[in-house]
Amino acid sequence: MHDDEEVTEMIKKCPLKYRLQLAALNHHLRIQKSKERNLRENARDIMNKYTQKMMSVNLKSNELISGERVLNEEELNYAVRQLPSEEAQRDKILPQKLDKIPDYWIKVLMNCERINQDIFEVDYALLRKLKGLEYEPATENKFSFSISFCFEDNEFIFDEKLSVKCVMDNDGHQMIRIEATPPRWKEDKNFTKKVVQVRQQNKKTGEIRTIQKIGANHSFFNIFSSLHLKSTSLDQNEKIQRKMEEVHDRMIILRDEVLRYHFEYYLGFRKSPDAHLPNIHYDEEEKQPEKVHKENKNSPNKISPKKHSSPPEKKKTPKKEDDEKEKKKEKEGGCGVS
Repeated sequence: MHDDEEVTEMIKKCPLKYRLQLAALNHHLRIQKSKERNLRENARDIMNKYTQKMMSVNLKSNELISGERVLNEEELNYAVRQLPSEEAQRDKILPQKLDKIPDYWIKVLMNCERINQDIFEVDYALLRKLKGLEYEPATENKFSFSISFCFEDNEFIFDEKLSVKCVMDNDGHQMIRIEATPPRWKEDKNFTKKVVQVRQQNKKTGEIRTIQKIGANHSFFNIFSSLHLKSTSLDQNEKIQRKMEEVHDRMIILRDEVLRYHFEYYLGFRKSPDAHLPNIHYDEEEKQPEKVHKENKNSPNKISPKKHSSPPEKKKTPKKEDDEKEKKKEKEGGCGVS
């Protein structure tokens, strides 16, 4: 966004007889942007109120998915209207404890194309223990929030809940930090780490030896890492800022898509809008490999994520043609502003 002084200087480069008109146009643009800001703020307030009301609906849904309670009368009446052939089961279902719907949440996540690109085979077993997702608005401001992953007792982590909190600035324009719950891994169960063989050469003798180091393994659970900007390195801060924004994008998808439409994702007929997102950024030494989901004995049943095709490259305009266009613009008395 240009500041007033910069806009003024750009207008001064235009022909004199048009400058007052252009300044007046800038006035209307400022009014328009002010109204857009107010609209965004009002929309966010309405969305926060709506999301908070939906938290009780999500709680009831999670109880049904996990089989923690029986159907109430209202739910059962709707179910038998939709499935008349199940009417005979009414008396059997109502008083009894229900079974957990197996693999519900992992199917939801894998059928959401904007999330499944971050899930690897090593994640399947723990994601099968996912009981549900929870949204909670943050106290910092109306743009900040957290998403929590709730787990059954399992062989991998001690935690019942892992959270990612996205803290924005007061205008909602920039990420300030990510506050995450690091998993407390049980012994020898941390699949986010792997042993890497590294070859080292002795500078004096030339002798080569192989040593073992602990390196990062690609996993969805790497998302549970806190991030904040550091004052020491500009390049490092740019990488951290980019990664924070990418994590924030995932949390927005979980909040606005997965939490609301998980039933449709489970059945496999909801399509993610703007399905492809760039992979969460990795440093060069641990760059994200090309992600391809393959059917294997460990993968969730009836899940076949689609491969994403790259958009076609735009044709570049030859430099000679660009020069000719620039000369033509100057002859026509343009503002000289590209």
